[in-house]
Amino acid sequence: MQDSLQFKLDQLFQLRTRGIKPGLDRINQLLDFLEHPEKHYPIIHVAGTNGKGSTCRVVQALLSAAGYRVGLYTSPHLLRFSERIRIDDQQITDDELLQLFTKFDQYMDQSKATFFEITTAMALDYFFHKKVDIAVLEVGLGGRFDATNAVTPEIAVITSIGRDHEEFLGYSIQSIASEKAGILKENIPLVLARQTEPEARKTIKKIAQIKKVKIISADDTCNIQINQVSLAGYSLNLQIQNQFFKNINFPLLGDHQLENFATALSIITFFPKIKLNMEFINSGLKSLKNPARFELIDENPAVIYDVAHNLSGIKVTIDCAKKIFSTADVFIAMKASKNLDNLGLLLKELQGKVYISEIEGEDSKDSMEIYNQILRDIEKTRLVRNPDLDTLLQQAIKKRERPLIILGSHYMAKNIYKYKK
Repeated sequence: MQDSLQFKLDQLFQLRTRGIKPGLDRINQLLDFLEHPEKHYPIIHVAGTNGKGSTCRVVQALLSAAGYRVGLYTSPHLLRFSERIRIDDQQITDDELLQLFTKFDQYMDQSKATFFEITTAMALDYFFHKKVDIAVLEVGLGGRFDATNAVTPEIAVITSIGRDHEEFLGYSIQSIASEKAGILKENIPLVLARQTEPEARKTIKKIAQIKKVKIISADDTCNIQINQVSLAGYSLNLQIQNQFFKNINFPLLGDHQLENFATALSIITFFPKIKLNMEFINSGLKSLKNPARFELIDENPAVIYDVAHNLSGIKVTIDCAKKIFSTADVFIAMKASKNLDNLGLLLKELQGKVYISEIEGEDSKDSMEIYNQILRDIEKTRLVRNPDLDTLLQQAIKKRERPLIILGSHYMAKNIYKYKK
């Protein structure tokens, strides 16, 4: 069976050569072929530049703790394709995946659908046949022309917006925000996370007004007070609407994760059957896992892996590290399309070494280009470059004298998890 599944996965991954093709015609034809499984259960649809995957996972954990059967669709995966499609945080099994591939064989051969379109349709069909109570869908790229936008959700969500994928979404915050707000549907409520870019919020509000969309601001709905922070996470006090809760244990690190938490809690307020209390919230968060988001890989001193891969995401990861460590080294490799402007200014704040490498088997940014950019702001003696990822990782981890923050890409996971303790 394993050989058969791998053969099918290889076929699916070959569809990546079709690239990214914005538009909804192909996914709609595919959903027609499947007789629209997505219409049989409510959907929470989550777009944004940063934080959408984390928000999805917190929502799933809380809804599952409340007794709902929750489908979760996220991307990309770190190690296994099955990470993308889950029910109550249990990955789709190999048997189930093989059955889905058998069903999709004909369409994969005959259609011009992309990798992500096929994958999205597989998830939607799987959730229908597994009789989920609700599904949480993370947008892949943008919003307006993303394959997930073929659905009509019960709730739309937009997390923090910054600059990323500019070659597809535009080079201004207004343009990017407009593409993200493309998930808005007439009269479907929107939960909006705190926006650091005023133009993003302004653009979204304008589009929401045109589409008669009620906006629920996470900032107004949920207030979070930090009691204590450590590598184990946060101890928090919460105010959710008119309710107050003390001693909430939140296991994800980074103030940006608190914003994602506030957004997730704002979504939960749409479920009147869920009675919010300290025991319920702590119970839901206890099982919460969020791999490669400020994840502790090793200790003494700490090794942290975070998939932050754009400048706004890298900034919040660095800010988080500064609150926990007095100084730290950084290891970075990035995809070719990523913007490097002011990267050195961000990384120098941790005051340690900066290791620069390249992603294996991917369209990687040349390590010399990253090196030259960072050299403008960080002295040469602090920089270590080697395009061989495994060799440099081993050097950075084995010889570390201070905490090490690894960031820049999902696509380093298989190399990094070899060191997880």
